[in-house]
Amino acid sequence: MNLKDSAKEIIEKVGGPENIVSVTHCVTRLRFVLADESIPNDNEIKGIDKVLGVMKAGGQYQVIVGNVVKDVYNEVDSILKGNANEDHIKEKIDKVKTKNKTSLINRLSRSLMKMIFPLVPTMAAVGIIKGCLAIFLMAGVLQTTDGTFIILQNINDAFLYFLPIIVAFSVAKTFDSNPYVAAAIGACCCCNRSITGIPRYCKIT
Repeated sequence: MNLKDSAKEIIEKVGGPENIVSVTHCVTRLRFVLADESIPNDNEIKGIDKVLGVMKAGGQYQVIVGNVVKDVYNEVDSILKGNANEDHIKEKIDKVKTKNKTSLINRLSRSLMKMIFPLVPTMAAVGIIKGCLAIFLMAGVLQTTDGTFIILQNINDAFLYFLPIIVAFSVAKTFDSNPYVAAAIGACCCCNRSITGIPRYCKIT
């Protein structure tokens, strides 16, 4: 079964276009917001080619498809756009209004997920770099005065130093506000702040 057929079957098994309020994706999962989460049959969806599993979390019905998620999402998005019309759009708006009445905890968890998830790959990379530097130092492969060590350390420390700006930018995108204003506010948290190995770029007198 090709990706297009898999996408069609996934849409059908989650209740069809009329039951899909919205769909996004992360690294391995299609994340559906459904009007009625009781419609999908987990076992049937797990039996679809390319589907590795399903999960329900944060008000989303998540279909795990692994590293082909972007291609499957593009097929799903294309099919849903092809089925869109004015009546269908109106139905979706009504469903969005209904879904927005879900519990505060679910809405908060979804917002936190949207804010934090884009930062995870970079945070993981920074952690790996930090761990490798510690191993290289103990093994005597690098010295603190080596150019390679200084560059890698600055990569790690710069991310932590400017983390308030990065987080502010992510929060602004989540809530559809101006990311540049948010970044400027986050920059205020970096001023007069000292981190080992990083100079103070801003100094408030």
